[in-house]
Amino acid sequence: LNVGAVSRQEHLTISPDIANSSGDLAGGAPVLAVDNGFGVLEYFTELRLPLIEGKAFAKSLTLDAGYRYSDYTQGFKTDTYKLGLQWAPIDDFRLRASYQRAVRAPNIQELYQPGSVQLDGGSDPCAGDAVNLPTFSAAQCALMGVSAAQYLHIAPSTAGQYNGFTGGNPHLKPEKATTVSFGLVFTPTFLRGFSATIDYFDIKVTDLIGIYGADFILGKCGTTGDPKWCNAIHRSSTGSIWTSPLGFVTDLNVNSGAQRTSGVDLQANYSFGLGKLGNLRMGLNGSYV
Repeated sequence: LNVGAVSRQEHLTISPDIANSSGDLAGGAPVLAVDNGFGVLEYFTELRLPLIEGKAFAKSLTLDAGYRYSDYTQGFKTDTYKLGLQWAPIDDFRLRASYQRAVRAPNIQELYQPGSVQLDGGSDPCAGDAVNLPTFSAAQCALMGVSAAQYLHIAPSTAGQYNGFTGGNPHLKPEKATTVSFGLVFTPTFLRGFSATIDYFDIKVTDLIGIYGADFILGKCGTTGDPKWCNAIHRSSTGSIWTSPLGFVTDLNVNSGAQRTSGVDLQANYSFGLGKLGNLRMGLNGSYV
C-alpha cells in the first residue's frame, strides 16, 4: 500500500522581442508574451493485494487498485483511478484485465496564450464573383455578415490562407480518458525460453482540448444558421476574412468532441542455446490499431 501527496507549481514565461511580437517574423503571425501559471495539490493511494496463492486453478489471483484526487488553482478538481485483476490458474498462462480513468489538464499555453489574428482557415465559401461563383448562396453568406453589395465581390485568397483569432481559454477543463484492457500472458512450461503476451485495449477520450477550425465554423454557420457559429465570424469592411486583420473567424481553444482508439498489442520472445556458439534470442513486437 502506497499513500502520498504532491504539491506542484508550473509557470511559463515567454518574452519575445519586438520583431516577433509585432508580427514581422514567423510568417507574419505575432509571437505574444506569456507570463502565467497554475498550481495543483494531489493526494493519491495505490495498492496491490494478493487474494489467492498456490491453490488449485489459482496459482495466483491479485488485485491492483489506485486513486488520485487533484485540486487545481484554475478551479477544477479531478478524480483518476484504476482497477486491475490478474489470475494465473496454472503456471503456463495468466489472464489480466484493467479499467482506468485518466485526465489531461490543459497546459499553460492552452489556457493563457494571448489571442491574436493568425492564419487559421483554408477557404471562404462566400468568396467569388459572377464567373467563379461562391460555394454558398447570398442568403447563406448573409448569415456570415456578407451584405448584398459585397456578395460576388469578395476576392478569394490566392494562397488559400484565411484569418482566425486563436489563443488560449482560461475556462478550459481537463480531458478525460477511459481505458479498458484485457489480455493473456503465455509462459509454457513445455517450451522453455518462450514467452508471449497479447492484450486488447479500448481508449475513449472526451472533452478534447483544441480548436474547431475556421473552415468548420464557416461551414456550420452557412448550413445551420446557428448563432453559436455565425457570431464567431467577423468580416472586414469589404467582406473579406484575409485582406485585413479586422476580418477573422474567432477560433479559441475549447473542450469539444471525443476520440476513440482500440487495438491489440502483441509481444513474443524466444531464446535457446546453440552449444558452443552461445545463445540465440528472437523477439516480436507489434500493434494493430
